[in-house]
Amino acid sequence: MCVCVGQNGHVYLADYALLQGVPTVHRDADHRYVAAPLVLLYVRASGDLVPLAIQLRQQPAADNPVWTPRDRRDHWILAKLWVLNADFLWQFAISHLFR
Repeated sequence: MCVCVGQNGHVYLADYALLQGVPTVHRDADHRYVAAPLVLLYVRASGDLVPLAIQLRQQPAADNPVWTPRDRRDHWILAKLWVLNADFLWQFAISHLFR
């Protein structure tokens, strides 16, 4: 994951490109997917890390929107859940598979 510091040190980009192309399960009706998101994060003065924008796939496209807190609440929550899943898979890959 690439993390880049903004000019004031408060904006970060989390890039899960490592997960792009990870093979998934496709059996009958059981389809599983892995997101390789880009996440723009902001650190508030309180120290809270807040997501500002989420794109679930690496390449911009008409069918790959950028989700923000201004979108429908359920869509924003689902986008954050996909990022949490990607973060778990990335941590699992780094801490277990690459050792």
